[in-house]
Amino acid sequence: MAPLKHSGPGIASFVIGLVAILGYILIFFIATMAVNESIGVLTPLQTEEIALHPAVALASLAILVCLILNLAGGIVGIIGLVLKNRKKVFAIIGTLLNGIMILLFVGLILVGMTLM
Repeated sequence: MAPLKHSGPGIASFVIGLVAILGYILIFFIATMAVNESIGVLTPLQTEEIALHPAVALASLAILVCLILNLAGGIVGIIGLVLKNRKKVFAIIGTLLNGIMILLFVGLILVGMTLM
């Protein structure tokens, strides 16, 4: 018997998950620096200004793009899990990575809804 090969969709799911996580980190730092640089010291009256800041709007759109990447990575990871005669290590890690990020996103939305 020949050794099993890694599944292509599993590797793709793992890479998509890593790219999305790096995207989240990069978005967070860039948006924080842009808002901090333009607003400076925050007073309670400036909280509405932060919500309308262009960096926050662009960061929100970029986070949605990363969420779509996580959804695609989860689907590709499930496809990698279904393939027969392939190693499933990367498919499992990629599916978990993307699934955890989606669950964290949903949890963040739920926490935000309860605070309102």
